[in-house]
Amino acid sequence: MAVRKDTIKKQFAEAIPPLLEPGERPVAAVFMQSGVSPWVYVWSGLPGLLVAYAAGLAQYYVVLTDRRVLFLWASMISARPKGLAWADPRSQLSVSQVRPGKVFTTFRYTPHGKRSIRVNVHRMWRDELQAFLRELAPVGYQSW
Repeated sequence: MAVRKDTIKKQFAEAIPPLLEPGERPVAAVFMQSGVSPWVYVWSGLPGLLVAYAAGLAQYYVVLTDRRVLFLWASMISARPKGLAWADPRSQLSVSQVRPGKVFTTFRYTPHGKRSIRVNVHRMWRDELQAFLRELAPVGYQSW
């Protein structure tokens, strides 16, 4: 089971190259969860976890390239790569409602013309998240 950040990064670094287009290069990457607040299942155990799954809980390793944003599935148990979930053109998305917290930072990720998703990032990935947001929206970005 990959719980160390370095191990997770290494496993996904091996999974990314086959997904890139010719000449495309990764710029930033971060491990995220989508769905309800992680506190729902942390404090309520198995019933909360079932509610979270029903509400769209999923884990992703998100890679920002010079052209696209790639969402790679991550196993809920081992955090290992499970393949490409989807990709969005970089020019057609927005990030809003960034709320840094003591443990989780949350924000809304909205692809152009699609429904937004709530994203949660653990503080262990905060430096990578700031690099991701800085690269995605370089004009007017302020770190916390």
